[in-house]
Amino acid sequence: MPVFARLRILLCLLILATGALAAQGPAPVSRPGPVAVQAATPIELRAWDAQIDRMIRADQLQVVSVLADPDIGGRTHETLAQYHQGIPVYGGSVSRQAAQGVSVSVIGTVYENISVDSSAALTASQIVAVLSDAVSARLVGGPPQRVIFPTIDGRYRLAYLATMSDLKTYIVDAATGSVLWTIDEVQTQTQIGSGTGANGDPKKMSTTQVAGGFRAHDQLRPAPIRTFDTRGSDVTLNRLLLPPGATVESDFSIDADNTWADPPAVDTHAHTGWMEDYLFKQLSWTGLDNQGGTITSAVHSGLVNNAFFIAPPFGADGRGMFVYGRTTTGVPITTLDIVGHEMMHGVTNAALTQRTGFGLFGVLYMDRLGPTSVTSGGSSMSCDSTEVTFIDGRQLPILCEAGRYVLASNHGGAINEGFSDVFGISAEFFHQPAGSGPLRAEYRIGEDVGVAGLVRAADTPASIPAIPSSLGTMTYPDHSSRAFSFVLAISQGTRSNPTAVVILPWVVVGDQLATLPSSDTGGVHLNAPILSHAFYLAVEGGRNATSGLTVQGVGAANRAQIERAFFRAMTLIMPNFPSMQVAAQATVRAAIDLHGANSAAAVAVRQAMQAVGLIPQ
Repeated sequence: MPVFARLRILLCLLILATGALAAQGPAPVSRPGPVAVQAATPIELRAWDAQIDRMIRADQLQVVSVLADPDIGGRTHETLAQYHQGIPVYGGSVSRQAAQGVSVSVIGTVYENISVDSSAALTASQIVAVLSDAVSARLVGGPPQRVIFPTIDGRYRLAYLATMSDLKTYIVDAATGSVLWTIDEVQTQTQIGSGTGANGDPKKMSTTQVAGGFRAHDQLRPAPIRTFDTRGSDVTLNRLLLPPGATVESDFSIDADNTWADPPAVDTHAHTGWMEDYLFKQLSWTGLDNQGGTITSAVHSGLVNNAFFIAPPFGADGRGMFVYGRTTTGVPITTLDIVGHEMMHGVTNAALTQRTGFGLFGVLYMDRLGPTSVTSGGSSMSCDSTEVTFIDGRQLPILCEAGRYVLASNHGGAINEGFSDVFGISAEFFHQPAGSGPLRAEYRIGEDVGVAGLVRAADTPASIPAIPSSLGTMTYPDHSSRAFSFVLAISQGTRSNPTAVVILPWVVVGDQLATLPSSDTGGVHLNAPILSHAFYLAVEGGRNATSGLTVQGVGAANRAQIERAFFRAMTLIMPNFPSMQVAAQATVRAAIDLHGANSAAAVAVRQAMQAVGLIPQ
């Protein structure tokens, strides 16, 4: 089975690390778990600053990087990773901003009351052997790394982090060899010639002349662009995806006379260049990594209704890669907003990896507790007594707390998708005139492709059908209170001592259980419009339909102010494991940094995040 196909059927097991999602300064907690580092007042900032300094002196926090602020002179951004007994704590990360050596902001997550046996029962080589047998894949990207991993009940486990050739990274219990968490590394969605795009629009093609024709290789921009064509071959795609990502000359998309008539290749190549131009001219960012690294895309006709980004060490030459497919009717999924969306995934991964050593990971947060029982098909289901049949035939109990359904979603994944939507939309407004219809900029993603599940609206999220359910078609949320939050089943451990959970495609609506065709890995695409809607409100202004709060936007003429705030939040401030609430605070902080606390832009971003329910009024 092709690697890219196997991705869609391998079920991810995720850990839910319970604990506070926000904290008013470094107050002690009554149980182990994460504490969100946020400082809304000068007093809280001083308290957290002192706490961070104490943790540095105790080797509980270690400096990963210190970067000069590209926008504000005299500012620095310090990224710190949490350690316990010399072992990194998975999810413990703090970003601290300073002006002339004085702290301006701190944001991130730290774990308290860590207690773990640091002696591993299994060696790294034994972990690799166990994984290789379990998933039929080989180790890539370096030897397994020891980490301390938070468990579902607030305890901690010594574990190994290993990336395998099935395009997944696994966190494996060092004592038992069982998989605690699975991370899908795929994030889904010279010469000057000319070509015609899928919408019939002419485009310039920056190409390189070679023997026998011209290849889609742009060497004129600061970051070179390569566009490959697998010509429908799964073998070719897998060769490009798997380390070392070997490439050959025949991988390039080729045209004999430099007048291109292959719409997927034309749109992919041209739109990649347009997005690079937007990043450079609007945001002063060079390529994906801000260092001019080569950008590689592949057109693959065998990929249906999807496009994706995969980070290093996967992809061509181990540098990461974008892959674009087609709809079931053959329409290329290569519109400017989709290409911009995927490329922002690459920017997010590169920026966070440079600052912190890791990309932006999907984090499963407990959103709320549901009722003690729900109704499904006319029958009542008590949380404490309900079990679900897993794909391997096991009967798994439902995760409950005090008899109530625990409802959770993947915050990190939704943040990643939401910010990518923001910059796919922004690239359209930079290059295309505003309006509706093909080749016009509007607050929607994928509208020119028109496939259900690929279209999301930042202006009116609830106007777009999101997913069918047993209770009828459900729309995208415009507010955190309407976010898709999923029921969890205990896949390892017991009701009294759960250690790992699996996300079920079940959500609770009132006292009704709605079943969905997919959990969307915890709602990563389903919940993305909460953040993109905040972006829309900050620019255009208006009233949130759920909260009723009105935002005074900066206006379309000042759109770049909001774009730069969102971009700064992701590339300079965002920690690896943020909640949606932390992402909102980071974006408000970025707007204050760039424009001032009482500026129209900072007020607009703050009001927008309040309107969608991510920060308090």
